[in-house]
Amino acid sequence: MWPAIVFGLHRDGVVVEFGDFAEGVIELADLGGHKVDHPGEVVEVGDSIYVRVLSVDTERQFASLALEPEQDETP
Repeated sequence: MWPAIVFGLHRDGVVVEFGDFAEGVIELADLGGHKVDHPGEVVEVGDSIYVRVLSVDTERQFASLALEPEQDETP
């Protein structure tokens, strides 16, 4: 799980910055456990979120990501 910042919303997904200034995309299908028509239903630009890395294309320096569910911080 990596902390990330949302910096772009597109009709097909969310662009985030995570790790050491790496960028990645969360596709609509990977934004949660329910159908999402637009990423703005789940996140907004500037949100701090957690992501899981699904795959990395080192040639294109591109990562496919999934949104991690919010963690309950109570013990």
